[in-house]
Amino acid sequence: MPPYISPKTPPQHNGTTLIETIVALSILAAVSLASLMGLNTLYNALTISERRATAESLAKSQLEDVKRQPYIEDGCPSPQYQLLDPSQIPTGYGVTISTTCIDGNGNEASQDKGLQKVTVSVRYQDRDILQVSGYKVKE
Repeated sequence: MPPYISPKTPPQHNGTTLIETIVALSILAAVSLASLMGLNTLYNALTISERRATAESLAKSQLEDVKRQPYIEDGCPSPQYQLLDPSQIPTGYGVTISTTCIDGNGNEASQDKGLQKVTVSVRYQDRDILQVSGYKVKE
């Protein structure tokens, strides 16, 4: 009887192949890149939100400061009110005030009718961020 020869058995996997390793690293890189892009987007959104909140607070403070100032009667068509003290304005921000005299119908008037529209604009690094308007009434 001839010696017993076993049928050929497939080779056993003792490790990973180069292709498997490259595919796994590619998947890991794609997931990492997507996570970093998401974090970057989140950071940008938080930065914009923080700047807008600062601008809103600054605009409201300026508008309230204008309302506390005495009414300027002889400044039509554009009375000039004082800006906040520069020490109250954060670095990189700028504030401007535009004022127009308004008649009883809400139209711009060349003479003072006792009503002024005050618009406060806030900029950050030469970029408009926010505009807030209010009215100043002669008492």
